[in-house]
Amino acid sequence: MKNGWIATVAGGAAIGALAVGVAMMVSDSSSTPRNTAASAASAPTTNPATAPGGNGVVSRTVTVSGHGKVTVKPDTATLSLGVSVTAGKANDALRQAADKADTLIKVLTALGVKSDDIQTSGLSLYPQYTNDGRTISGYNASNTMTVTIRKLADAGTIIDATSAYVGNEITIGGINFYVDNTDAAMGDARKAAIADAKLRADQYAGAAGAAVGQVLTISEISTPVTTPIYYAAADKAASTAGGAPTPVSPGTQDLTLDVTVVYELK
Repeated sequence: MKNGWIATVAGGAAIGALAVGVAMMVSDSSSTPRNTAASAASAPTTNPATAPGGNGVVSRTVTVSGHGKVTVKPDTATLSLGVSVTAGKANDALRQAADKADTLIKVLTALGVKSDDIQTSGLSLYPQYTNDGRTISGYNASNTMTVTIRKLADAGTIIDATSAYVGNEITIGGINFYVDNTDAAMGDARKAAIADAKLRADQYAGAAGAAVGQVLTISEISTPVTTPIYYAAADKAASTAGGAPTPVSPGTQDLTLDVTVVYELK
């Protein structure tokens, strides 16, 4: 029995050793494919966005901004005109304000302002109080218009004439000058902005030992500038006395824009 038990153990050991050997052989034979797969997974890939034409050459770019500005002389103005009337009753204030507003419109059209260039911009009716802040003493009604003046030489005359005919109830909120059609001026500003961007790109490229290639992208940010000028109501006595019209000087206006340009580097 003892010898039989020893034989059984020896046989089992031999089988175990054989199994281990087979397992090692299987492990060795499978290691190569796994390593090959890992190598393939870690191999560099070509990014079409950075390798134009699929030639494996990484594209180099430079991104710069350019500023363009042109100075123009305004040819149009918008004038804020209106009437303000105070009366003891609300209906009286509204009626008187309506009459004054009608006079204002008639004067404007007589001076050559087109009806399409006269736009109501505000209507209001507010109670007026005595010093105690509780007792209503009357009502104030106002009617405001935005008037477009397309012949700037007439601006002073329009201000004086409306003040003279409407009287002390006239209100002038302000005047704003601008260029009616900016297409040509903005075209010049764009050319200036691109030239400015190209100059910057050449400087950067030269400093880096490269040369500027073709334009890849252009984006624009426009920043138009307006110049408002405000006036108080004209003096009726001076207007009717035949004096010089209220001086109105439009000055100049800057139209600006900025561009961002991406150039290829060679």
